[in-house]
Amino acid sequence: MAIDETVKSYVDKGMVASREALSKAGAASKEALTKAGGAMREFGDKSVLRIEIIQLEGKLKKTYENLGIQVYEALNSQPEAVSSAEDAVVAGCLTEIARLRSEIERRDAALKTK
Repeated sequence: MAIDETVKSYVDKGMVASREALSKAGAASKEALTKAGGAMREFGDKSVLRIEIIQLEGKLKKTYENLGIQVYEALNSQPEAVSSAEDAVVAGCLTEIARLRSEIERRDAALKTK
């Protein structure tokens, strides 16, 4: 099970327990448990976003490494050649880097608004 799925599973179990407690509690207790359940859900959502950001940053790092390897190999095999963004492999790496950065920024923004 992926980490984000595990976090969601624990949050869901907590929500079930909260609902059961709500059905047995008085009005004041219900309000407190409702607030606690909302806080747990928010914590779970933020945790999932943080985990996704860490995973995307790992993929971004590997893509940077792949780009470096590709440029090194191109320069090592043909020292006079200059690798450019038009090279298919380099262009693919650059596109993936832009996509991953965009995903990280999107999740960072979502994390800040929660």
